[in-house]
Amino acid sequence: MKIKAKSKSGQLEVKVKLSSQDIDFEELDLICRVFVRGFLKPSVYKKSIIEYRGTEGVALKKHLKKLLSKYEFLFIMQQISMAAATVKRSGLHQSRLLLECDNIYINEATKELQFIYLPVTQLQHNPDILTFMKSVSNTVKPMCDNGDFDFVSRFMYFLSSMDVFDPLKIQKYIEQEDSRVTKLTARSETAKSHKALDGITPVPKSKSASGENQQSDIVCSDPTELLEHTASADDREVTSTLLLNEDETALLEDEDSTQLLNEEESTELIHYPTLIRKSTGETILIDKPVFRLGKDKSCVDYVISDNNTVSKSHADIVVRKEHYYVLDLNSTNKTFINKRLLPAQYEVEIFDGDTLMLSNEEFTFSV
Repeated sequence: MKIKAKSKSGQLEVKVKLSSQDIDFEELDLICRVFVRGFLKPSVYKKSIIEYRGTEGVALKKHLKKLLSKYEFLFIMQQISMAAATVKRSGLHQSRLLLECDNIYINEATKELQFIYLPVTQLQHNPDILTFMKSVSNTVKPMCDNGDFDFVSRFMYFLSSMDVFDPLKIQKYIEQEDSRVTKLTARSETAKSHKALDGITPVPKSKSASGENQQSDIVCSDPTELLEHTASADDREVTSTLLLNEDETALLEDEDSTQLLNEEESTELIHYPTLIRKSTGETILIDKPVFRLGKDKSCVDYVISDNNTVSKSHADIVVRKEHYYVLDLNSTNKTFINKRLLPAQYEVEIFDGDTLMLSNEEFTFSV
């Protein structure tokens, strides 16, 4: 197995070369069709190479050479635990989650990790999750946190007391050490994203007349998720939204819990807001739980066709009951609320009367 990673136009591209005999094509088809936050998404398969795309980042191994605060260390540990738990809950193989610091990537601005799930029948020399968390902890250089140098050694001692991996115990421990970490991850927990896997059935492998498995050049079955090889680098953007099944018409949550509602129930609870576009005076109704804005009419809900500085898929407006959030989708010219720059891939709450800007395109948000 060979892995090559590079950053290009604000996104991360990772190419994994495998033996075609080792690839589980049913799993590959499944993870191509479903996005789970915290995981690099396979976009193209061709000639035994799986190409993954995600937010720009550096290898975790490189980042761990720096001093880490207690908060950052615990945030990294929490994300590793959540990734393994998500894989297990989704019915996938925990042993296929690639646990190598060279091939886990971190956005150094947001500290968000991105993992690779390899749909292979055999993955050699991959450690179990507890062994990996111990090895990562052992390489960390702790930064003094209000006189506390021992937060890493305490965590390692805690891990050594566990016979089997238990993400709930790990979460409880981290919450006792710093509740800010679990509050942050609870709002964007990848465990919520795994619900998108429910009801998705992998496409069976097709057979040739000789009975051999057929391999198509591209196996991702949702055309909106494919990244075209022929597009220029500037036109390639990462789509990072939770995919909902037709039956999952609304995924509404508060900070402490997640509840899946049907269409009739969600209509009663959601109060949809509007945007007023300054340049035209147009009123835009945000009429769905995740409403996308951008210039590509094939994949957005409101098209901004007359402003070339707006990205194809620029930003999402996310509606959860009476709370509203803006999610920048790695746009080229960024997203702002009241002239405040939003970090990519993180939901930021927006309120009645706020000014939203996609690049230099201005809107007034109204409830």
